[in-house]
Amino acid sequence: MPSHSHASTRRQGFTLVELLVVISIISMLIAIMLPALGSARKTAQAIQCANLQKQLGMAFKIYTDNYKQWYPPRLWRSATSPPQWHTTDVSVQNAYWFMFINATIQNDGLATTHGTGKHFRCPSHESFLWATSLNQISYGYNYYGPSTKPFTGGGNSNERDMKRPSETILIGDSIFNDTMTGRGTSSNGIGDRHQGKTNIVWVDGHVSRQGYEETDKNDAWWTIAAD
Repeated sequence: MPSHSHASTRRQGFTLVELLVVISIISMLIAIMLPALGSARKTAQAIQCANLQKQLGMAFKIYTDNYKQWYPPRLWRSATSPPQWHTTDVSVQNAYWFMFINATIQNDGLATTHGTGKHFRCPSHESFLWATSLNQISYGYNYYGPSTKPFTGGGNSNERDMKRPSETILIGDSIFNDTMTGRGTSSNGIGDRHQGKTNIVWVDGHVSRQGYEETDKNDAWWTIAAD
């Protein structure tokens, strides 16, 4: 007579308890990994921001080379600003520094907000606006540095005025405005978007990430050294 096998059939699938255990393990792994992923994302954004600022530093250099080493004004008022390099044409009145640098990048020769403004947008800056609100960009010009003299009516700043180019701030992360003041002022404009730090382009073109307090309180970084 043929023999009959009584081997038990292999169980298929998971029980509810096993599924819940797997789900809980996956949830724990996600909880452990999310902070690390978030930190990595912020670090990547800070690096991308520094690269953008490096490009802006290069655009400043192209600009000064084109205009006999003169820096762009923080705000150009053709009626009151010394006409040492830009035309006094009415179309250029009330033009901000980033409009001149944007024209250098766009290579269109116009102090306008042509384009999308992507070169002036930090990836960590959520409230960025371009053209509709001219001052709401990610980077600020040093109020007491190269932008000072034209804004105060004291003439235009030239590269020869920069006695400490590697230790003088050119532009950096700002809260939302086109200007940074620092020097312990109550409204210093410094943006600390990168895990409490700010990216800075120095007059000599190098970029570094500095602590907020260090940036704010170090007067020597903000002012043009006297002869």
